Amino acid sequence: MGWLPRQWIVGALLAAGVIGGLFLARGASSDAVYWSGLILSGLCVVGIFAAISDAYEPLPVDRIKSMPENGALRYVVGGIVGALGLYGLFRASVAHGGFVYDVGVSLFAVAVAYDFLLIKDWFDRSRTAVPDSRPAPSVGSRHRERASAAGR
Repeated sequence: MGWLPRQWIVGALLAAGVIGGLFLARGASSDAVYWSGLILSGLCVVGIFAAISDAYEPLPVDRIKSMPENGALRYVVGGIVGALGLYGLFRASVAHGGFVYDVGVSLFAVAVAYDFLLIKDWFDRSRTAVPDSRPAPSVGSRHRERASAAGR
């Protein structure tokens, strides 16, 4: 199985855990089963974020960028994805179980995950940005510069 990277297998298993936990919670007959399904889904979502964080290194080949470079474009894409997520949540709220409910909740979960990924990418970029090499001016430095220039 050299053609299928290990990260894809882990991601697929975690995604199946999220969906399985949601199905378990949806068909629960008691509170314990309901909360077990939600906890399973939550842990798998955390696992997906950990896998993304672990594998978030630049690849040696060029690929399609899923994260916009521009700050304004990030707001637009994040807003559109968030609106799609809210639409999915609305569709799930009016559906009484079934396929539409599952697709709506899944669309909402994917939208939230992508928006959090946008936020994570922004923090990663801000941490790796090259800081300004000039020292920060101290309080009163302009006054000292003017006084030394006037005393010459």
